[in-house]
Amino acid sequence: YSWDENLQWLILALVTPILLFIISLGVLCYWYCPPVGKSCGGPGRNLIDKYARKE
Repeated sequence: YSWDENLQWLILALVTPILLFIISLGVLCYWYCPPVGKSCGGPGRNLIDKYARKE
């Protein structure tokens, strides 16, 4: 077997899940706090607070 080819696939197997995790984390952070000059949890947070259960 070729050591170089195995090393290439090993590195790919380690890097790919990490990159997918970082990309999905970035998408989730952008979705929660869009950088449009709004404060984090802007109008959506007010709706959540408005309709929260009052027990």
